[in-house]
Amino acid sequence: MKNSKKKIWMIMFFVILLFVSAGGVFAAYVSRSYVKGVATTPKQGFILSSDYLVVTSKASTQDQYSKKKILMDEKSQTDDTPYIFTFDVRNSQYDMVFGKSIIYTLHIDGLPDRVSIYRDEVDITNEIKEGGAEAPRMWTFTKEIHKYKVVIPKELMSAGSEFTITAIPSDDSDRSGNMLALKVQLSVAGKIAGFSYKGYFLDKTALNNPYDFAAFNYAVSVSNAAEDHTMVLAWNPNYFEIDPFFLSDNKLTPYNQDGKKKVEFIMGPSRDSYLIKFYRLKGQSNSQDETWQHTWEGLENIIQFSEK
Repeated sequence: MKNSKKKIWMIMFFVILLFVSAGGVFAAYVSRSYVKGVATTPKQGFILSSDYLVVTSKASTQDQYSKKKILMDEKSQTDDTPYIFTFDVRNSQYDMVFGKSIIYTLHIDGLPDRVSIYRDEVDITNEIKEGGAEAPRMWTFTKEIHKYKVVIPKELMSAGSEFTITAIPSDDSDRSGNMLALKVQLSVAGKIAGFSYKGYFLDKTALNNPYDFAAFNYAVSVSNAAEDHTMVLAWNPNYFEIDPFFLSDNKLTPYNQDGKKKVEFIMGPSRDSYLIKFYRLKGQSNSQDETWQHTWEGLENIIQFSEK
């Protein structure tokens, strides 16, 4: 009997040990997955995208919006048809469809009179002029796209036409604090000059610090690109790792140079912006030993964007 009891106790001991070990592995997995899954703290991932509009903080001013200069074909003297600029808003990104329904309102500021705006061939000009046109709900797990058309009479394009577009989700639909925005300048003929680029943290405000976030949304954009440019994104691998889905979706391979990880990609007329997520490799802390994450300026020395 003693041997039998001893065997039972040994079996129970190993069963308990197995559960404790599995629990430790699971806890480690959950801890790692939590850091990876949180886009920002306290914000959540944004669920709208566009072929032209760029993800921007709702707290941004119009001077901080990404800018794009678009060259329109010159018309003959006998051609009086209007100029048309098109863009879209969608609830998907790459091949991913967002798992939440959303309602947003489209605003266009700065357009002169006699300009018409259409969504999916429905005239929404009056709604835009009265403060914004609320779009139909985009439903959960359903890949939807709203196609917009801005129709500008030919004579209004002689001196160019500049306006801003924003697509602002309702608070019930999205709590990330972001929106889609763009400052557009339409021009006829001539040469596009003044190529510029910038990289910036979407979560940066005067009210927070980098140590408030578990991960970072980093946006890159180019403006006035008449041709393709090779751009370089660099980061310190001791502090961050880049979103692997960004690399795989765009078929990019990082390389090491000057103590940094770098990746190169083409930006220009066909693709002028990306939103890229970086995950921290060091924990959140506001201690004096972690001065790199005390200010956004310190973080901008760790992640950099430039032209090759």
